[in-house]
Amino acid sequence: MAKTDEARPSSGRDRERQVRRIFSEIAPRYDLLNRVLSLGVDRRWRRRAVDRLRWESVSQGIFLDACAGTFDLSLELHSRPEFRGHVVASDFARPMLVRGAGKICGTAIYPICGDTLNLPFPDATFDGAMVAFGVRNLSDLGGGLRELTRVLRHGGRLV
Repeated sequence: MAKTDEARPSSGRDRERQVRRIFSEIAPRYDLLNRVLSLGVDRRWRRRAVDRLRWESVSQGIFLDACAGTFDLSLELHSRPEFRGHVVASDFARPMLVRGAGKICGTAIYPICGDTLNLPFPDATFDGAMVAFGVRNLSDLGGGLRELTRVLRHGGRLV
């Protein structure tokens, strides 16, 4: 197989394995890469996403951060002064969760190693759900969105 063939995105299960491997390998440099590659704009994107979540109406609710990586989006929500709820942060690349674990000590953020295409939660579990950069890596975008919708309570918002 030529090098160019190896770089092509796969699909289905091959894509899932490819993405898991890549994010497991870059976990030690993930936060730095986000800052550098986005020229620091990633922080503003996260603030805007949380602003649109409308968490204030259920400030003591339970929220999902899917494809959570090293917890930056979870922390953005958790840092809001009036937020009194909990965040479940799910990612299928365990090294990402391990890398970010030090950031969430003493918070109401709970990491779960789980795949957004097959979330390990019952229907209507969360008051809101959010997903940032990980949405671009889902091998089945429609399937991921259906799963996120499935775990939302009636009236819950997906950002």
